[in-house]
Amino acid sequence: MLSDLEIAAVFDATFAAHNTRLLGGANAPYYQPPVSPGEPARVFYTLDYPASALHEAAHWLRAGAARRQLVDYGYWYVDEPRPAPVQRAFLAVEAAVQALECVLSREAGRGFRVSVDDFEMAAADIDAFERTVRARAGQIDSHGLPPRAAAFAKSLRAAAEGKAA
Repeated sequence: MLSDLEIAAVFDATFAAHNTRLLGGANAPYYQPPVSPGEPARVFYTLDYPASALHEAAHWLRAGAARRQLVDYGYWYVDEPRPAPVQRAFLAVEAAVQALECVLSREAGRGFRVSVDDFEMAAADIDAFERTVRARAGQIDSHGLPPRAAAFAKSLRAAAEGKAA
């Protein structure tokens, strides 16, 4: 089971050519593209939580080249409780990210729990979201990962297996 620091080290090593760092200790997750030439992009995860490190890595892995040039990938964030239409839009983006996080968690030897980020959501809606995330993770397992995600998953697996040995 990899810690947040081990996950960050694997990410940094895997994506050194992309000049991107995964950094913990933040009060809130955040993506900062390079501000000046040669400066790395920085993916900040919350405090020292391994799940946050994997989740923020999944956001970076899903973001295309254009989005990786934008602060927080150009997405908006609305604190909870969110109006229903805003929550649906949030969950639509999050389902794909959390499905990838689920796969990465397994490769890092960690468990996975969905996060709806809204404690006022009905249990039935949370269950439906979890089914969606798990189904999408199954699709990833069936169809494979895109190249950057596959490289990270392979590196996580190797690190987790090396730690267990």
